[in-house]
Amino acid sequence: ALDVQPVLTRDNSVTDEDVARKFLQVKESARSRGIEFGLNLTTVRNLMKAKRCAYTGLPYDYSDPQKSPSFDRKDYKKGYIKGNVVSCRKDVNELKNVLIEHPASVFKDNIQLLSKVVKAWGN
Repeated sequence: ALDVQPVLTRDNSVTDEDVARKFLQVKESARSRGIEFGLNLTTVRNLMKAKRCAYTGLPYDYSDPQKSPSFDRKDYKKGYIKGNVVSCRKDVNELKNVLIEHPASVFKDNIQLLSKVVKAWGN
């Protein structure tokens, strides 16, 4: 899970410095794990501006690290590429990772089923 902690400006936008920092953090994390990286700065900015978890629709809570935003690859077999990355709550991201990585997981190759379970869990 790659945490996202944007500093919002008066007009509720993310600063260029925050976007650049996040871009480099995700790129380095992907490189160190041998994962493809193909995001651009605009995509990173848009992900950082999200107000709610992509999986549950719940709002972020920056006062609780587990409820703060992180970047997640929807399909773990693909890299950090446009269309495969969402902003979601850290606790939801961690739950998804545990469920997918378990050897006997029924979710391993069924992302749609996992999305349904994660959405129901968040409500």
